[in-house]
Amino acid sequence: MLGEATALYRDFLHSRDQLAPHLGPAFDDEASLAQLAARLQRRTYQRELLARALDDLAVQSSAPAAVKGQIESLRRPDSLVVFAGQQAGLFTGPLYAIYKALTAERWAADLARRLAVPVIPCFWLCSDDHDFAEVDHVDVPCAGRVTTVRYVPASAPSGTPIGRVVLDSGIEVAIDALRKCLPESALAAAALDEVARCYPAGATLSSAFASLWYRMFPDSKLLFVAPDHPALAKLAAPLLARALADDAQLHATYASASIELEAAGYHRQAHKVPSQTFLFHQHPARHAIHKVASGRFAWEGAEPVSADLLQQMCEARPEEFSPDVLLRPVVQNALFPTVGVVLGPAEVAYYAQIGGLHDHFDAPRPATLARTSVTLLERSTLQRLAEHDIDIESLRTDADREVARVLRARFPPDIELKLQAATQRINTSVAELGADLSRFDPALGATVRAAAARIDRQMNTVSDKAHAAHRRREHTAQAQIRSVALHLFPRGGLQERSFNIVYYWARYGRQLLDALHRQWPIGRRDPLLWEIGAP
Repeated sequence: MLGEATALYRDFLHSRDQLAPHLGPAFDDEASLAQLAARLQRRTYQRELLARALDDLAVQSSAPAAVKGQIESLRRPDSLVVFAGQQAGLFTGPLYAIYKALTAERWAADLARRLAVPVIPCFWLCSDDHDFAEVDHVDVPCAGRVTTVRYVPASAPSGTPIGRVVLDSGIEVAIDALRKCLPESALAAAALDEVARCYPAGATLSSAFASLWYRMFPDSKLLFVAPDHPALAKLAAPLLARALADDAQLHATYASASIELEAAGYHRQAHKVPSQTFLFHQHPARHAIHKVASGRFAWEGAEPVSADLLQQMCEARPEEFSPDVLLRPVVQNALFPTVGVVLGPAEVAYYAQIGGLHDHFDAPRPATLARTSVTLLERSTLQRLAEHDIDIESLRTDADREVARVLRARFPPDIELKLQAATQRINTSVAELGADLSRFDPALGATVRAAAARIDRQMNTVSDKAHAAHRRREHTAQAQIRSVALHLFPRGGLQERSFNIVYYWARYGRQLLDALHRQWPIGRRDPLLWEIGAP
């Protein structure tokens, strides 16, 4: 497997039954999916309000006509949705955000055929998250190294929900830095023009993310959901108020699931102490709400308030409150008729902890599907893998060792054999001499053994110097191997968790994006190497 996986995620992929008590149906469990769909269709959702909220972001991001049709489908009482989600990263962030969205769109189309009802792919933009440092940068290959392109606003948005961050002129500096890492070509110029058009000063990260997605994939039917939209915040308010009222029960439910997972040998993804609620207050900055003495609640910079008053505040000013990472999926799946969710490794672990929270709010547990994991394999990289007989897994785990192994294998065999033969002859001769001298005078045996050790060290030095000379002569091969490592495993990690889609778009054009959108696979349990570039 390309990359490390926790025991929980490995079992999610390969031994799903062990996690069944904690999750909804598997993506390929036809009978359970049909039952889940029927249950969702019997429920009542505020479809008109949801549709209006999604239409607002679609208009802001100049969504294609197909998206308008999806919004109309959402108004139908029998339609269902599939969700993926991620923070709205700079220039769409790391590749895996794109991969999540592609997985959701392909799965929704597949479910629509299987269930014979409209299934709408949606992407939750996590606009109420406040960790700006997670979304202000992207990594790209640049002049033989990994370069971080960062957006630095004039005023740091410390603690501000990401959805409220409005781009300023600093975005032009970031786009120029990205330009310097891309080839000078018509393809790169076209890609950068689209980036600049979608990420102007004055746009929000959420609208820019959605706009660039639609420019990359003009046939997409994906709907973007920004939870900080006033209508969505108002719909979520009763759930948040209830989460405050039922805080002790929710903690007990969460703790029980966490203990069961740990007893089964799995890790606990989220750790929450009893004083932490499942809510944040986010006006003007986002701060966790805690329980304090006498059953009251407080957050940084605020005086303690009673539970009743805090619930009233949630209902009266819903835009000032948001769920934490555990409650957020429950809110999503309570507001929408969610038949399935696309999850990465960390999200699987979160979902395993919150099955009981879904039950508490009577929100059906959705089916779950792993995000398709892909490493893009450029033609030049493929050629070097073959030319140097590189082992990809070894390159991932220890690039230096794999470089040394490949260079050893390229060392002239006649010189290596002669070095080994010379060492063997010397060792044999010294051993024979040592035997003769020991019979002549036993005290000389130790002298011969010491001399033999010195000779062995000298021969090792000769061998090391010969290999060092070989490495100097093989500088080009070494640079090529390290280039392969950089492109497949930047900074030792997975490509999809670091590099940005614009780099590949600029090199291979819209043809690559069209291929990804048309051919994206789902249901894979192992990572995929996807070859790109002209043969």
